[in-house]
Amino acid sequence: ALTSYTVEGWLNEWLENKTGSASANTMLRYRQVIRDFLGSMGTRAKSSLASVNPGDIVTFRDALRKDGRAVSTCNMVVKKVLSVPFEQARRMGYITTNPVSAVDLLKDKSESRKSGREPFTQKEVVRLIAAAGDKSDWKGAILLAATTGLRLGDIANVVWASIDQKAGLLHVETEKTGAVVALPMHPDFVTWLDGRPCGIGKAPIFPNLAGVRIGGCTGLSAQFRDIIKKTKITGRVVEARGTAGRTRHSKGF
Repeated sequence: ALTSYTVEGWLNEWLENKTGSASANTMLRYRQVIRDFLGSMGTRAKSSLASVNPGDIVTFRDALRKDGRAVSTCNMVVKKVLSVPFEQARRMGYITTNPVSAVDLLKDKSESRKSGREPFTQKEVVRLIAAAGDKSDWKGAILLAATTGLRLGDIANVVWASIDQKAGLLHVETEKTGAVVALPMHPDFVTWLDGRPCGIGKAPIFPNLAGVRIGGCTGLSAQFRDIIKKTKITGRVVEARGTAGRTRHSKGF
């Protein structure tokens, strides 16, 4: 019997099959990308899987960029994540070609190591922590970021099983590279952690941040920007965009 999938049906089945074979952080990334892509497809998500074309992938990629994602992030989402289920569908004979393979990587010469970003000073970090509030997940997140350099997405989804209290280490699988790193926990973060209700296993350390998307008007980046505004810390405008886009400042998470 021939099997025919809709876009939504195949991608959701692929997610189910991946559960158990991928880490919790990886699955979180997969689910977010699939959810956003299906949203980009709109009503066509109910159409045949074979109807997806390179133009649909480009539309999704460009929407990510317009939403303020970095060029490197857009390329990673499309080529490293979205391409995987389509390539598997191609190998299994459900589609004849992988539509992602025909899409070129974005290039932006303005995005380089000289991006104009500036670090927060130690005094500014203290002000950010104060603005976050003692009982806020953001206080712990800012402490962890300032003392480890972890990215926002990695911090938001840290679970209690990642903590080795005896050794004073935090084991994190980084979203960007997939590498598992062991980081020493700063005493200030340990003190904050001791004041929290202790969880077990896959329970998130920051329940109010876990699973929340990075971009968007209510995303984690916007929430952190609100904290910056409370402190009146100012940075240079690195990139200004229209009302539909995002203005990027030299100081951010």
